[in-house]
Amino acid sequence: MRKTLEIEGMHCASCVSSVEKSLEELNGVNEANVNLTTESASVDFNSDKLKYDDFKKAVENVGYSIRENRKKKRLQIEGMHCASCVASVENALKRLDGVYDASVNLATESASVEYNPDVVSDRDFKEAVESQGYELRENTETRTIRVEGMHCASCVSSVESSLKALEGVNEASVNLATETAQVVFDPSKVRFSDFVTAIENVGYEVVREESEEIRSRGDAEMEKDQQKIDKAYNKMWWSWAVTIPIILWMIPDMIFGYTFLGKTGYDIGMIALSSIALFYPGWETMRSAWKSGSHLAPNMDVLIAMGTLASLATGFVSLFHQFGIGPAFHSFAGVAGMIMAFHLTGRYVETKAKGRA
Repeated sequence: MRKTLEIEGMHCASCVSSVEKSLEELNGVNEANVNLTTESASVDFNSDKLKYDDFKKAVENVGYSIRENRKKKRLQIEGMHCASCVASVENALKRLDGVYDASVNLATESASVEYNPDVVSDRDFKEAVESQGYELRENTETRTIRVEGMHCASCVSSVESSLKALEGVNEASVNLATETAQVVFDPSKVRFSDFVTAIENVGYEVVREESEEIRSRGDAEMEKDQQKIDKAYNKMWWSWAVTIPIILWMIPDMIFGYTFLGKTGYDIGMIALSSIALFYPGWETMRSAWKSGSHLAPNMDVLIAMGTLASLATGFVSLFHQFGIGPAFHSFAGVAGMIMAFHLTGRYVETKAKGRA
């Protein structure tokens, strides 16, 4: 792996030699080339053996310093529902080496991170977020831009360099034959007008045309929101589909003392119906609860899981008592399905409100 470091404090060939020697002495460095003019060091190394801090210490040991590269990035996060979720994600991101600051916004389901790209990568952000039981959504788009006025490899290089210098551009490649530039970028940081300005600043022109991609971008976002709403609606519908029979079964027992199918049949029925509600439409809630709980970062899903599973457990105790095993205990298994149904109804309302915002 090769990395370029910006070195501060070098003034002569002796400085260059000192930095080069210090870097090459590190176990895992294959080659180090220091350039006084650009005040930089290009290092070829084994990423399994060395980290950014090793280079930093090696440079500082000979009296120089590495200029820290600060960048800001916006991450799209799925699965957050409350202040506890926000705190869990925020703390996980802040604990990463190389992250200076991180703030999470529940309303926009996003996190703003100030970090050093030489120390921390997108993969680290993804692992940190997923370790708390949430998901990191890719927030990149690809755009093809028609460029006029290019005639040689030097033109291509100029346009590419100008685009890559923009904050928010992850990758840019220019094709001279088709007179196009393909850009992979973060739409929250850079816009089409920035591409136009960057290209025109190096002496070329952008052919402005409203492509199908531009017109449909808003529709794509609306479709994504609608898919979330539909998914939440289906979960709510399925949960009530099994919860309504639970309620209808409980009413005669509570009011008239009549238990349909007898006590044993009642307990088995309540356990079966509630289990369907918990582990079919409510599966994502249970999975989220397990992930966040196992990482000692409990969220609202953990409360739902605890309440529903505790209620469901009483059904088993009551059923075992019918067979002479365990103490007499009233079954609240049906309540588990009801809790999940109300919870998923709330999630549907929340998702619908976010989709309309």
